[in-house]
Amino acid sequence: MSEMKEKIPFNIKAVQATDWNLKKNFYKYTQDNKIIHYFNYPRNPKSNIYIERFNRTIQEQFFNHIEEINDINEINEINKQLRQYLHWYNFTKVHKGLNYTTPIEFINKILIN
Repeated sequence: MSEMKEKIPFNIKAVQATDWNLKKNFYKYTQDNKIIHYFNYPRNPKSNIYIERFNRTIQEQFFNHIEEINDINEINEINKQLRQYLHWYNFTKVHKGLNYTTPIEFINKILIN
């Protein structure tokens, strides 16, 4: 979360967590930083179709191409690669659904207008 705050050009006022397993540490971070934390209902993917679609994209474009994880060094390397993928996805890759802009460009346009 703190790494994300360094990369985006605005203050985070709220987050939506889709994985209840993150609750313990993630909830503490949001409370400590006065960030509103919205939860999704478990086993109800229709309640948050955008996040579910994004999770599918990450699964198909990133995780499906990873071999079996055998030790902590591999997990650290995968986390590093995932951060690089997410940076590319949000700052470099243009998205048809965002009028052929990157997500960060799209958000910046909203903030300016």
